[in-house]
Amino acid sequence: MTCGQFLPGGRFNVAGCRFIYIVAQAYDLHYYQVVDAPNWAAEGSSSRFDIQAEAADTAGKDQIRLMLRSLLADRFQLRFHREMRDLSALALTAGKNGAKLQVARDNGKPRGSGQIELVDSGWIRGTNIFPSFLADALSGQLSLPVIDRTNIANAIDFSLQWAPDGKADDVHPSIFAAVQEQLGLKLESLKAPIEVLVVDHLERPSAN
Repeated sequence: MTCGQFLPGGRFNVAGCRFIYIVAQAYDLHYYQVVDAPNWAAEGSSSRFDIQAEAADTAGKDQIRLMLRSLLADRFQLRFHREMRDLSALALTAGKNGAKLQVARDNGKPRGSGQIELVDSGWIRGTNIFPSFLADALSGQLSLPVIDRTNIANAIDFSLQWAPDGKADDVHPSIFAAVQEQLGLKLESLKAPIEVLVVDHLERPSAN
């Protein structure tokens, strides 16, 4: 899950977002990798934030993230360190009957240089991506680290659809069932060392 939009013209907009989601965007992380934040920042039931940041028209995501990091340090006094912690995670592996993945079509671009798009709620599609990018996309949908252990070296094309509200029925499978039925892969629970951003200091800002 993400919060905030990178927009054309070097703009980044956040509306009604929990603080740890903003930190995650600034440091290109998943929100579960931001730990030890105070309750107002982590839970955010009554503390949601709006941010409108604007850089040069030609600024890309990396430049906007640098600007956002400066804003978090200056306005929120964010201080942190990084460390590895054992977290609950999922391993993405080949199913017992083998993966059902299509080798990416040669479109003249480097292998693995494609993208994953959110077509609709409960539907993602990838073109010319490595399985590690699929694992990362699943991580965002499941709010858990997903580690690629498919041992598949090829770039792939895929489409994956599941029950958008998480409630499986005769038409829409759960995301776990969809991964198995449509991709020939499976998700298995485990504990794994994951890099996290540990919040050492954070101040709630005064209202604008």
